[in-house]
Amino acid sequence: MFCHQCEQTPMGGCTVAGVCGKDETIASLQDIIVFALKGIAEFPGAILATTNCVMPIKGTYADRMFSYDVAGLENVRKIENDDFTPLIEKALELPEANIESDETLLTGFHHETVIGIAPEIIQAVKDGKIQRFFVIAGCDAPGKGGEYYRLFVGVSAF
Repeated sequence: MFCHQCEQTPMGGCTVAGVCGKDETIASLQDIIVFALKGIAEFPGAILATTNCVMPIKGTYADRMFSYDVAGLENVRKIENDDFTPLIEKALELPEANIESDETLLTGFHHETVIGIAPEIIQAVKDGKIQRFFVIAGCDAPGKGGEYYRLFVGVSAF
């Protein structure tokens, strides 16, 4: 555990349990939220929320945030009647993200893909070629600074 959430961070942070009493799971969930919000704030384009799991937003990106379907946020324009015109117009008026990379990332598998190769997966388990499955619910961005999950998977001892 390493907690990034309080005044203890500059001195090395809490590494076993938070001085506040939070455990590793809570610290991890809070970190995910904080880092995701920082990434969203840095992204210069229009943003569409399509899930009902959306955190209240800061003013720095409220003007380019939109919600759709079950998602709803205060002070955010909601896409109605499947008319994405306001989102498209906003996206066209904003600057490009300028994310340049020739890197290709393999970013996950929809359940239909996994079901399609289920016999091969089952056989690999039976043959001992696969011993454990881990679900990492997050995604990296191409380039330096966006490789959190690749680094995590590469260096963690399971």
